[in-house]
Amino acid sequence: MHRYLPSWLQWGVSNNDTASTTSSWESVSPLSGEEAPEAQQIVSDIVRLHAQLSSLPDLGPCDTTNALFGELVAQCTQAVGETMASKVMSSPGLIEILPSIRSICAKAEFHLESHWADIISGAEDEPHDESSVYDRLVRFPYFDNYVALTRLELAAIQAVDPSPIHRVAFIGSGPLPLTSLQLCHTLPGKLDVLNIDHNPDAILQSKTLCGRIGSWGKGMKFLRTEAGACDLREFDVVYLAALVGCGQEEKERLLNLTVANMREGAILVIRSAHGLRRVLYADFDPTTEAVMRCLDVELVVHPYNQVVNSVIVGRVKRTSADSGGLE
Repeated sequence: MHRYLPSWLQWGVSNNDTASTTSSWESVSPLSGEEAPEAQQIVSDIVRLHAQLSSLPDLGPCDTTNALFGELVAQCTQAVGETMASKVMSSPGLIEILPSIRSICAKAEFHLESHWADIISGAEDEPHDESSVYDRLVRFPYFDNYVALTRLELAAIQAVDPSPIHRVAFIGSGPLPLTSLQLCHTLPGKLDVLNIDHNPDAILQSKTLCGRIGSWGKGMKFLRTEAGACDLREFDVVYLAALVGCGQEEKERLLNLTVANMREGAILVIRSAHGLRRVLYADFDPTTEAVMRCLDVELVVHPYNQVVNSVIVGRVKRTSADSGGLE
């Protein structure tokens, strides 16, 4: 959620299925300890914001909606210590609404990217030449955040393996594949990027956009399928987007399916979240037995700037590639 910054909600999204999970923010259980008052305030604010967002008829752009999401993101991206973050995340009042609040953010992210994919591709009466499409692309409010995230991830990959990258697969690429576009633009030489998503609308929108952006979209390919359902042995690097899997168990299952189709020694990049950012995205523990059986986890990076997602970099183990994944 590197682009979830206070001004992000400029475009409408639907919120029809979250009202039933609304919790009363006045009933948050008290916390104990030296940092309890501050942690209690953070929890109360997040639960209150969730209740207010869930009570809205939709998440269309308006002063109220923008202000609520701005406050939520500000709360979740503030720098706090590990003890404080643990107190907040372990609060019963927050745990109760965590699936709902993450669902709100996931739906909003898809609709935001879908809307901007159409804007960048251009309406019928707008110019569709490469220069015009690129000008609209860089006007995307979080373009610079994608640049920062891609640089961070490439630095992490290069720290683990400085070998040239020729083929990348991105699972969960969505309707606006800015990371893939940035990879094509940044990496030297010929690069092929396969964008994988199970949503046919996302594939159609991203394919249309990349077909109009000229050299920026060179090397981009698209595949509609489920995570782990295609052969990935030819790829040097495979990405798992942060929204692939909604919790540790599901993420491990999808990780299993993915590495079973990768070659030994290939790099897997997993996006996760850390600290209070876990309110917005599900975190992922790379040290569990299930993960360690299939991956040599070599690097974990937790940013504290405008980039929200953490980065986990691992290599596929021989046992995973040869035996078909986890047992």
